[in-house]
Amino acid sequence: MKTAGMDGCEIVASHGYLPSQFLNPRVNQRDDEYGGALENRLRFLREVVADIRSKVGRDFVVGLRITGDEKDADSIEASEVLQFCRMLDGDAATLDYYNVIAGSSASLAGAIHIVPPMIVENAYVAPFAKAMKAVVSKPCSWPAASTSRRPPSR
Repeated sequence: MKTAGMDGCEIVASHGYLPSQFLNPRVNQRDDEYGGALENRLRFLREVVADIRSKVGRDFVVGLRITGDEKDADSIEASEVLQFCRMLDGDAATLDYYNVIAGSSASLAGAIHIVPPMIVENAYVAPFAKAMKAVVSKPCSWPAASTSRRPPSR
């Protein structure tokens, strides 16, 4: 990406994709150094972040898209997502921002939140982004797409 002239990249650890599967104890049934305890389940994502950062340097933006709530019965707990991000925030190979979203491709209940319909409350991910901002030092955002013409609730 950097060689192609881009200013940054975003690691997608959301929507039930591979990095989020390592984080979720209901999906990650490994019994090696990548499974079990929080620290172990975070290992894969930490290695991805460190590898990217080692290749692009500090002058290239590296962000993380992560699901705050997968909206699924087998979801990772929101409190664990906050713990993971707090742990990542303290790493030397640090991220530059966090992009908080909702949903998971693993189920219909979760998939509807990947691109929510207009019936879903506008900016409903904002409270989790606020909770995230309270535990990390980097900027946090949530999807800018509005699902309705109503202003966001505060």
